[in-house]
Amino acid sequence: MLDMKFVRENPELVKENIKKKFQDEKLPLVDQVIELDERRRSAGSHRSRETGRPCLDRQQKHQGG
Repeated sequence: MLDMKFVRENPELVKENIKKKFQDEKLPLVDQVIELDERRRSAGSHRSRETGRPCLDRQQKHQGG
C-alpha cells in the first residue's frame, strides 16, 4: 500500500511504476485518488497537514476535553 502523502507528492513516479508493471489501465486511478483526497482535505476534515492524522486538540474540544 502506498502512503497518500507519497502519492500526492510524487504522482508521476507512481504512474511510472504502474507503467513498469504493464498495468496502464490503472493510470487514471492515480489522478482520481488525488482528486478525492483533495476534496476530503478541503471539506473541513480536522486533520494534520503533515501527518494526515486527526488533530487531537480539535477532537478534544468536540468531546468537551
